[in-house]
Amino acid sequence: MIDQAQKIRPLSIRSQAVERLREAILSGELKPGDRLVERQLGEQLGISQVSVREALQQLEHEGLVSKKANTGTFVTELTMQKFREILEVRLQLEPFVVRQASRRLTAERERELQQLVDEINRGIARRDYYVVSRTDFRFHQKIWKIGGNETMARILTQTCNPYYSFILILTGLPQEELRERFSSEPALLEYFEQDLEARYQSHQVLLDIIKRGEPEEIDRATRDHILVTWSSLLNRS
Repeated sequence: MIDQAQKIRPLSIRSQAVERLREAILSGELKPGDRLVERQLGEQLGISQVSVREALQQLEHEGLVSKKANTGTFVTELTMQKFREILEVRLQLEPFVVRQASRRLTAERERELQQLVDEINRGIARRDYYVVSRTDFRFHQKIWKIGGNETMARILTQTCNPYYSFILILTGLPQEELRERFSSEPALLEYFEQDLEARYQSHQVLLDIIKRGEPEEIDRATRDHILVTWSSLLNRS
């Protein structure tokens, strides 16, 4: 349940509700598969059901919750099928967006991306994979934004949000809870039990290639970068 002490303040009720519910999902207060009842959430947050409904609509757009016909609204669950769908979208769209970002790269944008890569590396050194995963998403979102195609950036953000959001949760789980949560998805369990460090070491390589600006090299590097993260999930039944 959500901590009732953190009720919504009167100002900007909708945006605060979105922020509070998003944080509840990312922190694990609301778990994948949990049913979200508007009346109960409204009581816990001290706001109207209408405000809760509007917040849930935004979170559905972000991919963090999903509606099931004649059933209700639930926190999004990750399955092998969902992983594959996200992978397919990234492999199709992201090479193009990264090429566009390379053409639009400026010294300031390059510095911003390098700062994110450095933050990822510092997180790896501390084995703080919550920070690493969060910064990984920010790195890619920055590239998508630099690319200049708002529609593709929005599609990629919405598509990848469930993956990155639940990575943030799962990297902080004890092994026992991780195994319990994925007992029916052994391939996903194996994926999350692997050494996380190797998944994040290719960011500097990708950034260096973006800076060089060779389209074919960017396409290849972008796909390789995505597949490094997902390779252990390929060719699974």
